[in-house]
Amino acid sequence: MTPIPHPPRIVLFAALAGAILAMSLSSILVKDVAARGVPLLSIAAWRMALATALLAPIFAKRRQARRIEPRPQRQSGAAGTRSLVASGLLLALHFAAWTQSLAYMTVARSVLLVSTHPVMTAVGERIFLGRPLFVRSAVGTATAVVGIGVLVAADSDLSASWRGDALALLGAVSLSAYFLLSRRLRESLGLIDYVVPLYAVAATALFVVAGLLGAASLPEESRPWLGLLALAIFPTILGHMIMSWAIRHLSASAISTAFLGEAIGAALLAWMLLGEIPSGPTVLGGSIVLAGIVFVLSAASAPARAAN
Repeated sequence: MTPIPHPPRIVLFAALAGAILAMSLSSILVKDVAARGVPLLSIAAWRMALATALLAPIFAKRRQARRIEPRPQRQSGAAGTRSLVASGLLLALHFAAWTQSLAYMTVARSVLLVSTHPVMTAVGERIFLGRPLFVRSAVGTATAVVGIGVLVAADSDLSASWRGDALALLGAVSLSAYFLLSRRLRESLGLIDYVVPLYAVAATALFVVAGLLGAASLPEESRPWLGLLALAIFPTILGHMIMSWAIRHLSASAISTAFLGEAIGAALLAWMLLGEIPSGPTVLGGSIVLAGIVFVLSAASAPARAAN
């Protein structure tokens, strides 16, 4: 089977920059929708569900085309389905754990704990995938994590219960495991074939958890729906989906580290849209994070071996 050409690095980095910018809208949009009475778990569930609905016509068209012109799949059958379901559940677990951690702790502390996922991903790649841990990648990842620490160091309220800490760390672990599993799945599944079932599984799981916790909600006004639709389009389809595309060509640890840029993008957008001028520690920490991201991405590149 002919491998897909590896895109130029400038294309990959430009795509990652656009994805980070799109994902940076997430916290602003979540705040807006939550302020209108929609529970956090419901926001996560509707975000995944709307993204699935928007992409479903493309998915259906591709399936119809394959019935006319069948093509081999390298990962199919029960094993592939189990891996895809597991990946969707991990993504749902990340959203559920991270959003619920905000009920017990400050946003800054939650972000700091969740942002430990690049280290977990790099170690996981070494242990489970046998990928060597290059010095440049390790230093870049460590630099980015230190930058996040500087970024939130100015937060004066660092008190948090063990539940909040545990939930935030669970969000980091599940996101790291999601990256590792996604890297393997994307070697044999096309982008749409991967993300639509993935988002559907995540949405279903989130709705079930929200229902069990009494946090399920159906917005009655139009404004929350506009916010949820924006969450589905920008941070999810134009953000996470581009990351899912890029993970075919970069290591899981590189993609995981790139996610840290969301904190910088969110700070800049809050400055431009909400008039929140970034503090000195924010500027310093953001610069360190960006330096770490560039360092990791400059060292991380993997040949594409997936099907179209």
